[in-house]
Amino acid sequence: LDLSDLNKVKEAAETFISRSSNLNMLICNAGAMLAPIEELSVQGYDLHFGVNALGHFLFIQKLLPLLKSLSSPTTQSRIVWVSSSAHYYFIHHPINSENLRDTPSRKKLDSFQLYCQSKFVTTMLAYRLAEELDKQLEEGEGSTGNSNKSPNVICIHLDPGNIDTDVWRNMDLSWLTRKFLDLTLYPVSFGVLSQLFAATALEATGYNGKYLQPWARLGEPNPATKDNAEQEKLWTFCMDAIKDYI
Repeated sequence: LDLSDLNKVKEAAETFISRSSNLNMLICNAGAMLAPIEELSVQGYDLHFGVNALGHFLFIQKLLPLLKSLSSPTTQSRIVWVSSSAHYYFIHHPINSENLRDTPSRKKLDSFQLYCQSKFVTTMLAYRLAEELDKQLEEGEGSTGNSNKSPNVICIHLDPGNIDTDVWRNMDLSWLTRKFLDLTLYPVSFGVLSQLFAATALEATGYNGKYLQPWARLGEPNPATKDNAEQEKLWTFCMDAIKDYI
């Protein structure tokens, strides 16, 4: 699965569907961090946005019918979308769609802000997706049949914590900075804790649209990500971007 190329995302999803009829949980966790500003997705989007947000968005949309078809009152399908605490540090909201493409406007942002922007977008899209799933419940597409009226498919987004993986590979760090960073990073095994809870825990059944912080605790994301009007604009932009690949 190459998330930087929508054609490859489409191909991967369709290959999975052709080979398997079982899918009850989808964890979207791959990502790009602090890539050189010159790097773009194959379709010409900012690489961070293309990989962390748009590629996952298409993958989810392609697999959503399968997730829905396998949901039942006793087996709830779940989408877990990994964001990051970095979204708190995005300072250029509301989202300017020009900063998502290869434009002079985008090049005014540094790699850190482009990464933060991609996680800000991820958080907004996760909220909007959860809202769509709730709407389908209200329209009678199905519910789990339990008292909290959870949809058959839910979307939970989360901050996995500061984890010591090779996602830091693009950072040009001094020896001292690296030593300090080592003191603040957690082993890779910690990175899956919140994700596994969101994907499998019975307690998370009613967590559609909820945001988790380390470790598997309910948290509050950047309030700006909850702007419904901005969510709608972003959703429309992303749906338009993937329409030829659905």
